[in-house]
Amino acid sequence: MSKELLSEEELKELYDPRSVCTPEERLEAVANHILKGMTIKDAANQVPNPDLTPSVMYQWKRKKWYPKLVQKLRGIQDEELTSKAIPIMKTALDQINDRVLYGDEKVTKDGERIRQKVSARDLTHVVATLQDMRPKWEEADNQRNKEEGEIKDTLQDIAGMLMKTVKEARGGVTIHDHTDEKDITDVISEDEVPDNDADVQGHGAIYTTP
Repeated sequence: MSKELLSEEELKELYDPRSVCTPEERLEAVANHILKGMTIKDAANQVPNPDLTPSVMYQWKRKKWYPKLVQKLRGIQDEELTSKAIPIMKTALDQINDRVLYGDEKVTKDGERIRQKVSARDLTHVVATLQDMRPKWEEADNQRNKEEGEIKDTLQDIAGMLMKTVKEARGGVTIHDHTDEKDITDVISEDEVPDNDADVQGHGAIYTTP
């Protein structure tokens, strides 16, 4: 399962002939930790390799390949969450759009269903919320590749349509595009490495890297 997460070339970057783990075992352990939310201890224990201990996984954090792998796995996780969130967001925005155009549905004392105009306060809240969300969508997209840029385009089209509807429905509501470019850095969490986690043999011993 974990092997399918990376291409053959990406998997080769995890190979080290001195390591106690294969590339597949490294990938599986890190995927357990990042994608499944397991602790370092549980993530290591799930891999059928007695030489793979939590101490070894802590040492991986010092390796050049580790942050790249974590970033790759988080990207996969983001894609999965986004694919599930977009249909929900579209449905919610469609319903908001309907309320802005035709008002909230109310039931009178006589049981009659009528449409009551959305209040100015609610309209202001809708506009403010969408304005806050647009820069976040753009910032998130800066962390994805060009193919994933289609997600931002879809969301911006929906947001733009809804804000235009709000402006036309209530007249005089001005939408200001104040998107600021920001430098986003994905910081990898560095857990504290135990002092005794790197047991290196003395002179003359064969050294194996984690």
